[in-house]
Amino acid sequence: MAESVRISKNPATGDLSSSNNGQITVNQVKFVGIEYPGFIKDENHMLETLGGEETVSRTYSIPTRRLELSFRPEDPYAHSLCGDRYATANLLLRVKRRKKKQQRGNGETEVVKYEQEILGIVGNSFKFEVMADFQYLVPDLPDVLKQVTDGAVLNQDVPYHLQPPVFTRFDHPINYNYNAESAPRGNKTDQGNEKDEESLVGTRARSRRPVYAIAINFNTPEVPTAANPKAEEIANRPKDGLVDVTKKLFANRPIWSRSALQCHITSASQERLKQLLACTAYYWLNGPWRTLWTRIGYDPRKDPSAKIYQMLDFRVGSRKGAKNLPIKAKRSLSKYVLPNLVRRTNSVQGTLAKEVVMVDSEKKAEEKQNQEPDLPYVFTPNKMPIQKQLFYQVCDLHDPEIQRLLSRNDGQEEECHERDGWCLPGTSDQIRSILYQRTTELAERLKQEQLGDGTEASASQLELIGEEWAGHEGVQNYLQMLEQDDDIEAYDIFDDYGEGDD
Repeated sequence: MAESVRISKNPATGDLSSSNNGQITVNQVKFVGIEYPGFIKDENHMLETLGGEETVSRTYSIPTRRLELSFRPEDPYAHSLCGDRYATANLLLRVKRRKKKQQRGNGETEVVKYEQEILGIVGNSFKFEVMADFQYLVPDLPDVLKQVTDGAVLNQDVPYHLQPPVFTRFDHPINYNYNAESAPRGNKTDQGNEKDEESLVGTRARSRRPVYAIAINFNTPEVPTAANPKAEEIANRPKDGLVDVTKKLFANRPIWSRSALQCHITSASQERLKQLLACTAYYWLNGPWRTLWTRIGYDPRKDPSAKIYQMLDFRVGSRKGAKNLPIKAKRSLSKYVLPNLVRRTNSVQGTLAKEVVMVDSEKKAEEKQNQEPDLPYVFTPNKMPIQKQLFYQVCDLHDPEIQRLLSRNDGQEEECHERDGWCLPGTSDQIRSILYQRTTELAERLKQEQLGDGTEASASQLELIGEEWAGHEGVQNYLQMLEQDDDIEAYDIFDDYGEGDD
């Protein structure tokens, strides 16, 4: 911390002078500024309207949180005012005004002297530049519980208090200018006849951005044989070679989940991945391959071997003893924050930031090769699920007991059902029970390791117990393709269950 310098100002000339040859040394103490929207008469009451000093400090520690101000802190129905954080380059200056009386001739004269001192730097400030919404005042209701003596109190009339269910989500002014609203696109029916815009619900909403992806239901007679020409045109505009990479992936494994593809095409952003999927695959809305992307022209309903790619929804949180498992919930109600208390960030900046991280990760490819590969979409008995609800493809469940259940009717499949696909009825429920059993066993082993050594043990340090699974032949061919192709980021996902491992 630099030493502060007291600066004097001559009221006659207005010049600043210091004892450091005209240079001002500023304290490096950092302050947070709050431009309070009101006249402050009592500092304690002012802090109460902001929630207290602890609340202000907690809000400042979270970069995206907005500072909340309540005009009536004791009233839970008060509509708060929110302040946004801004980066500033201000100095906190303390000014002292000193008076000194001097004898001059027959009378006294008063000499005023000002002293300034820079206390520190104000790097961030909260400014309340939003609109103050309507306030709803609660009537002075009597305490009914104190008047309860018998059932007659239920027949007494009380003042009505109809509080609005929610306040407005927008507090920034909008330049409406009373302009006519532009007519939305796509107001035509299938017959091509235009309908009255006022008679349609939702026509004034923003039109959806075209993706040109193809989605079908399980009952659709035929699968698409070609992609939308617009989708191919958009996907082939960037000359990054990712279209060929995606086609190679689907040529060796006809059905993929989007999260699995993201692990192998990390150089593609979210928008780019949508373009790649739209030109190479179609999407299932329901059925045993729901939420999955399938190679265009391939119909898994006609191929019994496609049962290894079926989707399984595994929910740990729905089990009775799931509360004791060391798995963090994706969303916590205790940490829920109202949307108006969080400052929104630009989605474009978020995409660019993710691309920068991806570029940086490519530069550190050598470091990644030395690390142990870990694919989040693959289940192994020595890896704890990262979320309480996960979507697995059956071929990515590396457990021998699960694979035996899947192979019980090999060569005997007759019909593909919407719920169980090519598997026997009830197979999905049995697989979920095995997954939950493996998860609880791993949690118990982690707990025993931690209690025995006194240190926290990771799942990757545990040795596998039981029979090893060599994997399906089709999946092994897909793995060999990844290893032989330099254009695709390959991961040896059978390290723990490879053939010939001891």
